[in-house]
Amino acid sequence: MKAIVTGASGFIGSYLVCELINKGFKVAAIGRKNFKDLSNLRKKLLDKSNYYSFNLDSPQNIILKLKQSGFYGHNLKYFFHLAWGGVDGLSDVNIEAQSKNIIRTISTYDIAKFLKVKRYVFCGTMEESFAELYTNLNYKKDSKYNRHVVYALAKISARHALKLRYANKGPELVFGINSHTMGPGDTRDSFLQVSLEKILNKEDINMSSGEQLFDVINVKDCARGYLLIAKKGKLGSTYWIGSGQPKKLKYYVKIMNNLFYPVKIKYKSIKYDDVILNKKTFDISKIKFDTGFFPLYKFQDTVIELANYIKSFK
Repeated sequence: MKAIVTGASGFIGSYLVCELINKGFKVAAIGRKNFKDLSNLRKKLLDKSNYYSFNLDSPQNIILKLKQSGFYGHNLKYFFHLAWGGVDGLSDVNIEAQSKNIIRTISTYDIAKFLKVKRYVFCGTMEESFAELYTNLNYKKDSKYNRHVVYALAKISARHALKLRYANKGPELVFGINSHTMGPGDTRDSFLQVSLEKILNKEDINMSSGEQLFDVINVKDCARGYLLIAKKGKLGSTYWIGSGQPKKLKYYVKIMNNLFYPVKIKYKSIKYDDVILNKKTFDISKIKFDTGFFPLYKFQDTVIELANYIKSFK
């Protein structure tokens, strides 16, 4: 069995490649970075894959290389699309850069179709749920802001574009949306990871009220969830991959703080004006029922694993 993963040099992508390899797949891992420039952890996760450094703006080059490498035909089961980028990071507010990601998404589906992939999995993000609420706001009255919205709206647009592209002609489509992922090797500036680093350094934490509902899943559980929806997800369905136990953001911080030397947490010291997600947003009953998915890692275990990884660099 064979599979293709774009965004393989990224956080979730590298763990997904490793999960596929552990399940017996031969994997074509496509990333923007040269393999030699990756971290040691990324190299370890991608070690047994066929790694290719490609720009998604050159689909013909990708098709040619993958076909020459044997990623073509009936044994090519899945195409996972995680690649996404901006000018100043994954979720920047550069509209032109985010719009290009929609075009690249369509090109990856066309690549999958040409290579005769059985099923195409579009990997989404929790921020899409925020963005959907923002579209209902009155910009003349509401001042709420979230820097992830431009990125998330582009993700939503790419999802709709894929549905139009499919029209029963091409690889089967399945969609995933994952909660916030945590684990060793994350290079994003996520609030929880930054907070954990402050706790380990015995520095005070400044945060908002922390009342907003949030969900966290271990990156290995997330990768396993994407493989399960590729295998067992129903055609055209969207699945939420999460812990099934969302909490207010302040409770996640409290759990981390109690695991180590407690520091002072200053609530409402950071201005926060955002929409609040409903608990139903984080429901994982559909993925549990259709695929048998259930998270294996508790939040505390994930934090300890990540803390040990962070400490190893000191």
